[in-house]
This record gives sequence, structure tokens and C-alpha cells, in this order.
Amino acid sequence: MPELDQTVTFISDQLIWHPSILRPDGSVIGVPEFWIAESPDELSKTMNAFFNTIERHGADLRTTVTKELTKIRAEAAYLSDLLRESRSPGEAIQNGARLKHLMMLLRNLESHYRFLAPKRTGTVGD
Repeated sequence: MPELDQTVTFISDQLIWHPSILRPDGSVIGVPEFWIAESPDELSKTMNAFFNTIERHGADLRTTVTKELTKIRAEAAYLSDLLRESRSPGEAIQNGARLKHLMMLLRNLESHYRFLAPKRTGTVGD
């Protein structure tokens, strides 16, 4: 089981995502595990499974996704730094592949969230 703040791990170049499913107060309901495929169809299925998990547990969509996006962006910044500091071509290739895979997850999560999130109108009560 990953630490609560660790949202992604890699086994070789395979990205494994451990999103924390949160209640509105920020407490953790659970931490499922998703193996992220590079196929757009498979990644879309993973996103659907993630959002279904949130719904099934009665978790808070906004709190959960906002926290995950923050953690994934931090991990992407870290991988970007590693890529810049790579000491060999092999290390740079591995760090670049990992960053590419993570960015694909980030873009897909942002895209699905924009589609599913309630629209804000700017009126009182939003």
C-alpha cells in the first residue's frame, strides 16, 4: 500500500496510480490502485473506473480530484527536474518516458473532470 501522499509509483516504466478517495472534510475513504495504460481507450476506461469509484463510495468529487491533480502536478514537476538533471542518455530516456506517461494521466484527468464537474455560473450558491 502506498503512502497517503504518494499518488504514483513506477515499476520499470509502468505507471501505477494510487488516488486517495476523499470525503468533503478531506478524510480518506480509500486508496484504489490503477495501472495506467498508454492506450487512449484503456486510459479512458481507467478514468471512468476512477470516477465510478468516487460515486460508489459517496466521496466528494471536487475535493478528491483537486487533491489528485495537485499531487500529480507536483510529481510531474519532480520528474521534470529529474529529466533536466539526468546524467546519462539512458536515464534521460527513462525519465522522459515516465514524464510523458504522467502528463498523459494529468491531461486525461483534467479533461474528464472538466466534463463531469458541475458548471459554475458565478451566482450566489455556486
